Amino acid sequence: MAPLHAILASQRSGTTLFRSILNTHPKVHAFDEVYGGLRPQRGPNYLGFLLQQVSNDPSSALPQVETLRQLFQDHHAKLEALTPEASVRLVDIKYTHVHRFNPLNYHVLELPFVLRCIQASGGSVLHLIRKNVLATYTSAVVAKRNASYRATKADSVKETRVQMNAEETLRELENRDREIEHFRNLLQSTAVREIYYEDMIQDGLFSEPILAELAQSWSIDPQFERKPQREKIVPPLSDAIINFDEIEAKLASTKFSWMTKA
Repeated sequence: MAPLHAILASQRSGTTLFRSILNTHPKVHAFDEVYGGLRPQRGPNYLGFLLQQVSNDPSSALPQVETLRQLFQDHHAKLEALTPEASVRLVDIKYTHVHRFNPLNYHVLELPFVLRCIQASGGSVLHLIRKNVLATYTSAVVAKRNASYRATKADSVKETRVQMNAEETLRELENRDREIEHFRNLLQSTAVREIYYEDMIQDGLFSEPILAELAQSWSIDPQFERKPQREKIVPPLSDAIINFDEIEAKLASTKFSWMTKA
């Protein structure tokens, strides 16, 4: 089988945009969060695949290394069969999902098992990082308030401004910053390429250097469409946060202070 690559990121880090650009290439297929979510009816979703396997062989439900490795390989084969035209395949994996498939007694400080399987397939990890965790958190709060996580049109977003608790915001930024560093440390032993959200779009187009480097690493021509097909809504934080002055003051003496000015 061909290698399977991973896009690893936290929520609200630009993975939907990134996948949409990658999928403009005729030889690339970037799958959605096939290892996340609890809707087994969604196409190549791993949960649906697992339920089918367990119905055929109940022992497949046991969280043992060899069983999980075989399940990964069988699911990988399914993804490959669904996209025969692609020579490069990627899966979108969020921080919150990546430990779901660890064997019993697997340590949280070890490289997550699913990433070990991806590494064993010959694949690499694209670690997508949004450095401005204040923007990430604000985006998550707005999305939750609207019960909509992929809105791209202004008329589909009813509430664009939110009130933030200053103490809670600081704690959340510290947690998110630690989470990024945690995964950076876990990935030290694997083939990884960090991509920053802030570098992806330049003058309304996706970064040509990023795409050229990826194409070279995958041995394909860089035939990507660089203009995003969807309009991304990213209002200034001063507009999105109702009590922006309070948040700015709370972060003024912290390492997050630059985020209110970005």
